[in-house]
Amino acid sequence: MNSRQSLIEIFAAFIEFQSDRFARWVVDAKLRRSIEQCLAVSPEIGGSEIGSSETGHAETGSAETSSAEIRQAEAFWALYWYSLWQAQPDGLAGSHLSAYLQETCYWSAKKATRVMAQSQYRLSDCFQLAIAEIDKVLAGYNPSRGMSLKGYASFAYPSLIRDILRQRQEVDICTDWTLLRRSSKKRVTASLRQAGLSSAEIDRYQLAWRCYKSLCGTAEALRTRQLRTPDFEQRAAIATLYNTERQQLTDPGPPLTPETLEQWLTQCAKWIRAYTYPPLTSLNVPSGTQPTRDWLDELPNPHQESLLAELI
Repeated sequence: MNSRQSLIEIFAAFIEFQSDRFARWVVDAKLRRSIEQCLAVSPEIGGSEIGSSETGHAETGSAETSSAEIRQAEAFWALYWYSLWQAQPDGLAGSHLSAYLQETCYWSAKKATRVMAQSQYRLSDCFQLAIAEIDKVLAGYNPSRGMSLKGYASFAYPSLIRDILRQRQEVDICTDWTLLRRSSKKRVTASLRQAGLSSAEIDRYQLAWRCYKSLCGTAEALRTRQLRTPDFEQRAAIATLYNTERQQLTDPGPPLTPETLEQWLTQCAKWIRAYTYPPLTSLNVPSGTQPTRDWLDELPNPHQESLLAELI
C-alpha cells in the first residue's frame, strides 16, 4: 500500500479493493472540496502547496521539512474534524475522519485475517465491518489523555473487529432453528419490518414464531447451537397451536399446514440474519450513472444550503 502524502488525500481519499487487495486511493469529490475550502481559509495551517498536490506528493524544497509540516497539519485537522464531529455527528466531519483512519483500519483488518486464518471473512470484509463502526471509535476517543486519534484507533479497531467476528460467528454457527429460539421479540419484529411485510403479515409471522418457541423452548434447546428441524409431529403440534391462536389476530388469514409453517419459520430466520448483519457495500464506487461520480456524491447533504440559496 502506498501511503498518502497530501492533506487532501489524507482526509478525502478512500481505499479501493481489487481481488481482496489494496488497489488504489480514490478521492471523494465532496470531501475534496470541503478540505480545499478549509485550506483556502486557513493557508497557514497546511498551505496550498502541502494540501493541493495532484500527484499526492508535497511540492516543497525539502522532503523532510514538507513531511514534518504535513504531519503537524494532519494532527491539527484531525483534532479539528473530531471537535466538529462532536458538535455535528451527522456532518462531513465523520466522513473526513473515516478517510483519515483508512490506513489504521486496513492494517488492523490485515492483522485480524492473519490471526483468524480459519475465518470465512476476508481482508476487505473485515475492513468494511470495522470502518462502518467509525462512530464507536470516535465516541471512545478522548484527546485529553494525550493519545493521538490514530494511536487510539490502532488499539480500538483490532478489539472491534474481534468482537464483530465473534458475534457474527455465533450467528453463522447457529442453525435457523437455534437462531429463531435465541432471537428476541424486538429483533424478530425489526427483521419482519425491514423485509417489507405488512402489519397483518408481521402479526402472523410473530404468532408462528411464538408458537415455535413455546413448544420447542426446553432447557436443553438453549444449550446447543445446532437445533435440528422439528420432526413432523412437532411441526403438526406447532401448526395446530397456531391455527387455534390465529383467531385472536385482527386479520387471521388462512390456517397453516405443517409444511407451510416450516417454510414460514425458515424464511423468518433468513430475514433475521439479513437484519442482524446486512451486506456491506462501499459508497466510494462508481454509481453507474456517471463514471466519474460515486454513490456518495448522489446522497444529499442535509447541512448544505439549497441550490437557490447558493445562487442568491
